[in-house]
Amino acid sequence: MTYELPHDLERTRYAYPVPVVPGAPPAPPGLDGGPVISGAVAQGSSTSGAATAAMVLGVLGALGGWFLLGLPCLAAIVLGHQGMSATRDGMRGGHPMAVTGLVLGYLFVVPWSMVFPLGGVGAVLNAFGR
Repeated sequence: MTYELPHDLERTRYAYPVPVVPGAPPAPPGLDGGPVISGAVAQGSSTSGAATAAMVLGVLGALGGWFLLGLPCLAAIVLGHQGMSATRDGMRGGHPMAVTGLVLGYLFVVPWSMVFPLGGVGAVLNAFGR
């Protein structure tokens, strides 16, 4: 193994020489004595915005959906299905959040969809004096 001294010792991070192996790939930036690119961050998998919104609206609908006519729950269902399709391939995160939004949305929309029409029927019957 041979060692090569860096050309500019002021720019290097380390006080020891950088090893050079014939046929080896070049060292990553920052370890070869060259300038380090600041602000470079490895990109991870992003979370689906639709899945996040589905969970937030599902929780909001569970806490106050009766007062908001079930609209957050309906939005949670729509966004939950969009989030499920966006996270299906595994390239984006948020699948559990999409499922949570769907479950909470359906859990509170189904009873609301039964109560709301019955209230309308009761109002119509009351209007006719029956």
